[in-house]
Amino acid sequence: MRSTSQRDAHADTIRLAMRSSGEVLDELESALHRDPDIDPGRIVRIDNGFRLQETDDYVVEAWKMLYNWRLVVMRPHQQIDTIHGYCYFGTDLETLARAVAGGLQWEDPLHSAPEGFDKQAF
Repeated sequence: MRSTSQRDAHADTIRLAMRSSGEVLDELESALHRDPDIDPGRIVRIDNGFRLQETDDYVVEAWKMLYNWRLVVMRPHQQIDTIHGYCYFGTDLETLARAVAGGLQWEDPLHSAPEGFDKQAF
């Protein structure tokens, strides 16, 4: 028989699994914007994640994948032709925070790797 805390944890897990990815991204976006160290104008919500950097030479975005968050580098206005992809294993808020921190601090996305990534996808 489960204790009350085990039942509550199980119920929370079920509620989290049943939420849509849009609801999760809304919650994550809200959490990111509450962080006083992050400029809210710098992080832009996109369809499946967040745009973290945009210059004339490249764009850095954090995409929510099935099992992880992925930092992706591409040329501006080139959503199909990506240059680099780095995985941060997990889809929770802590993993998103690691990916966002890596993406925001990444100084040379065309020629280097971000901090704290788990695997280079391409």
